[in-house]
Parts: sequence; structure tokens; C-alpha cells
Amino acid sequence: NRGILLRAMRVATQRVSLFGKFTVSFQSVQQGKQINSKFSSGNIVGIRSESDKSLVLESGVICSVSKYSLKVEFKSPPDFDIENVNFSIFLLADNVTYKRMELALRVLENVVDFPLAPVLFGDSLGIPKDANYES
Repeated sequence: NRGILLRAMRVATQRVSLFGKFTVSFQSVQQGKQINSKFSSGNIVGIRSESDKSLVLESGVICSVSKYSLKVEFKSPPDFDIENVNFSIFLLADNVTYKRMELALRVLENVVDFPLAPVLFGDSLGIPKDANYES
């Protein structure tokens, strides 16, 4: 079976790529084990430590998938130890879904006079306490 969660992955390589993005190549802890998953380039994934499964450490975008490795691109270097740690990698969304959600929120922001879209994009903290909305 092919799944949307890869367990027991470790960092194989790490480097700074074009435009200052940080690329990390993950491979199975079991040397030579093939990656059997539904992941593809453009998928948005979450990374969490195998030891603390409740905490998502980082999210990134898959830039390439091969039989034995998975490369994930981050906006900046992770602020956690990536050496000698086993990770789980799980699917959050694919790029198409993300772009559709973003477009819908942008349209909502321009059409509806309600501060939901800026809150979702992190541009606003929400409705001011002194706001008076009549229904």
C-alpha cells in the first residue's frame, strides 16, 4: 500500500538552493529501502520528530522524489536539530489545493466586507473589540 505518511526517515543531505531556500534530502533509516508513497513534487508536507509525534516541527514543499529519497524545500533553515534524528513526513496539502484555497481567500477578501481573509493570511488579528456589526 502507498500512503501519505513516511516514518523512520533521516536527513541524508542538506544545502542552500536557489533564492536562499533550504533543501533537505530525506531517506529511510533502513539503508537501501525504497520509498513507497503517493508523494509528488509540489506537495506540501509536515515534518515531525519520531520521538515527539504531537509537535509538527516544520512544513515545506517537496521538490523531488526518487526511489530512495525525498527532497523537501523550506523557506529558511529549520530551527531544530536535524542530525541524528528520525522524522515522520506527512502530507498536508498539494500545491493545486493550496493555490485554490489561496485564490478563494483572495476573492473573499475583495468581495466580502468582513475581515476573515486578512486574519487567515496573518495580516490582521481579527475584529477590533469596539467594532459594532449589526445583523
